[in-house]
Order: sequence, then C-alpha cells, then structure tokens
Amino acid sequence: AEALELSGETPERIDDFIKKGRRRQLLEHSGDFSACHTIDDLSGLILYRAMELTGARNGYLFLSEDTGMPPALAASRHLDEGSGDEYSGNIVIRVFDTGQTTLTTNAKLEKEFTEFRSVSRYGLKSVRCAPVRYNDLVNGVVYLDNNLVTGLFGPEDADNLALLFSRATLAIENRLLHEMLRKAGNENKRPRKSKADQANLSAALDYLVRHYSEEVTRDDLADDLGLSPDYVGKLLKTHTGKTIREQLNEIRVKQAMEMLADPDRKIIEIAMKVGFDSMRTFYRVFFRVTGMTPTEYRERG
Repeated sequence: AEALELSGETPERIDDFIKKGRRRQLLEHSGDFSACHTIDDLSGLILYRAMELTGARNGYLFLSEDTGMPPALAASRHLDEGSGDEYSGNIVIRVFDTGQTTLTTNAKLEKEFTEFRSVSRYGLKSVRCAPVRYNDLVNGVVYLDNNLVTGLFGPEDADNLALLFSRATLAIENRLLHEMLRKAGNENKRPRKSKADQANLSAALDYLVRHYSEEVTRDDLADDLGLSPDYVGKLLKTHTGKTIREQLNEIRVKQAMEMLADPDRKIIEIAMKVGFDSMRTFYRVFFRVTGMTPTEYRERG
C-alpha cells in the first residue's frame, strides 16, 4: 500500500486501485496486437498478456479458421522451459461447442472433469478456458492453467479478460482475413499441372500412401520416382499447398482414425503402427488434423 501511496486506505480501495491499474495497462498495450504481422506473433502476444494478467503458468490459443470446423492449436506458452503441451482437449472442445467459459478450482478432484482422462493424466488443477468471439461467432478458445496452485482463477478476472479478448479478436480476424487473401492469391497464381507434373504428383502421393508407416524423406521419395529432391518437394508444395511431411502426417492420421475404431487396440500401438515415434508427436499431429485427441476421438465413437 505504501508503494502505491495508498497508506491508510481500506483493502477494498487498494484492490479497486489495482484493478483499475490493470485495466488501464490492458488498454495501453492492446494496440500492440495490430502491430503483429503474423498469426503466430499475434497468438503468442495474446497468450503473454493473458498469462501476465491471471498468473497462469501455461497458456494455449486454439483457432478455427473455417466456420464450423473444430479449433486447432495455434500457439502455446509455458513459464517453465522445457514444459510440453499438457491440456484437456475435452475442455477445449466443450468451450468451443457451448461458447461458455469453464473455470476449475482443482480439476482433478472435481467430479465434472474426472471423466476426462487428460485431467487426471496431467494432474490439472486451476484451469480457465474461455471462448474467443467475433460478431457473436466463437472462432477460438483461450486455455490457461496453473498446476501448482488450486483456485487461482476467479470471477474477478472475467472483466479484464473479456476486455483483452475483445481487443484481440478483431486483430485475429484481420490477420486471418489477410492470411486467407494471401492463400487465395497463391491459389490463383498456382500454375496448372502439366501432364508430366500430374503423373509425377500422382506417383508421389501413391508412394506416400504405400509407405506412410516408414520414415520417408524427400530424398527417399525422389529416388523412388527417379526425380530430383528439389523438384519433388516443390511439386507437392505447389500443387497441394502442403509439404511432404504434412502430407505424410495426414495419411497417418487417417489410418489411425480407422484403427481407433477397434477398442482392443492400444493407442500407443496405433501411434507406432502408423509411423509416429512418440506419443507426444502423435497426439499433437492428430489434434491439429482432427480437432480432438485420439482418446477423445475413440470415446466419441
């Protein structure tokens, strides 16, 4: 109180002063969003501000670039270096579907969340997961957590977070629109496939389908087709918009989705069978492609 020159003031007066200071700081820094030139930079800044405001140790931003599509992980931040992405995909999907904020005191002990395996797996405690809206449309989710403290997040953060997100969503929409127009421009500039390109592209995709469980490199693919590695990489990127790795991962995920229909097959077995060398990578890629974790996909039947 002395540092704030509020000596002698009531706790309520001090608390009100601090809240107003936070709000003023948010307004001053919200202009930083418009200065971000990429969606990655913007996502990182939004998480930084949200974590700074709430005391969260981990933050995740999920965005849905297409109406009706589930959100994909756009960015994550961690106070502890080396920390991996450990969140509840079920909570993310629920908030995105309902448009309602989820607030937990100690998630791993709350009956409402114990049915989510990720909650117990990661020992989740304080979680605040809120929708990001633009024109009443939910186009993303901000997920904050702190596994060291219970009851960290409270309703008193709601107003400031709402202000933060209202400023952020306009910047997100502008950035996504810019990206969409850029991609559309690239699509229009995409050269027509010659007969040779068409044949080579079909052969390349066929090779990936036949060898999806292997560690395929650009050189492997080029060698099999009798083409140069540079040409093969450019061929796929130019005519599909995806790298060889992205194509391979999508094929792997589609194969994994079929295998997950068998309840007797373990998820770790499926991950290794389709070519992933770690569960962390499998979960991350699967969520990016489908909008849910392998466990959640299986539970939804």
